[in-house]
Amino acid sequence: MSRPGERPPIRRPAGAYIHGTDGPIMAAPARLAAWLEKNTNLNVQRVALRGLNPEIDDELVALHWLATWAVTASGTADGSEAGTATRLLPEPAGELVAEHINVNTAAELIGMSTRAVRKAIAEQRLPASRNGGQWLIDRTDAQHYRRNRAA
Repeated sequence: MSRPGERPPIRRPAGAYIHGTDGPIMAAPARLAAWLEKNTNLNVQRVALRGLNPEIDDELVALHWLATWAVTASGTADGSEAGTATRLLPEPAGELVAEHINVNTAAELIGMSTRAVRKAIAEQRLPASRNGGQWLIDRTDAQHYRRNRAA
């Protein structure tokens, strides 16, 4: 039973989350991503392991975005029974909300030319996403790249 204005959690069979034609993939609900970040230090692992496998990096970033969305959208999207929902994570802080910077800002932060930043993006050494005609880089990815260059 749920309180007025509150929807009960939706239970789906495990197979409902499996998709794909080129091999199985799992569609993860945002509440699962938030639960994983809270209970398994997934965000800490994502940052610590960044750069070892670009495909895994992208998937962990996607889970992080889902977790951030779950917290900012509802704050109680953990699938708890009605009336027992608890806040999954604290209010989003700077380290939870991705701050995207452009190529020029990344170049200044890293200490290299904009051309070198674009080359690192093209070679998939620096994660970035396209928004219109502009590359956007997560500030933490740029900082990580700078630290790795210095090492």
